[in-house]
Amino acid sequence: MQERNGHDSKRGYAMYRRVLVALDGSEPSNAALHEALKIVAGATEPALRLINVVDMPQSLLTAEGANYGAVFDELAGEGKKIVESARKEAAEAAIEAETAVVDGELQQVADVIAAEAAKWQADVIVAGTHGRHGVGRLLLGSVAEAIARESAIPVLLVRQRMPSDHG
Repeated sequence: MQERNGHDSKRGYAMYRRVLVALDGSEPSNAALHEALKIVAGATEPALRLINVVDMPQSLLTAEGANYGAVFDELAGEGKKIVESARKEAAEAAIEAETAVVDGELQQVADVIAAEAAKWQADVIVAGTHGRHGVGRLLLGSVAEAIARESAIPVLLVRQRMPSDHG
């Protein structure tokens, strides 16, 4: 039963119709995909977009003799494999999805994802997070947290359960 505020009381999800999922091939992004599939499964006329951002390492840009084009092509090829695998998983759940591999254009990945979501007019962005705390989080940073900070669109962060979470 859907309430006035758009919240589905049976499932506990807001009924988002246009869902963008940021994928990088990691376990947390796989968890984000699974959560997004749950969200769109109950939506009327759902739209699902699966994206991967090609993030060129800054060190490569300043490396003498580096073949930027070859590395970009390799990273884009990996991105295509990631989104295609996710598209097949969505299809197995009877959900159509569009895919995109987006050139990060030397921007922060979070900024690119937020911009893509706005351009596509997503209702929500779904992204995975490792759920690290303390020094681990400081050292690695968090693209997922940056998406939440940068995006004007609601963001659902799906935390990967860590082995220490059992209990």
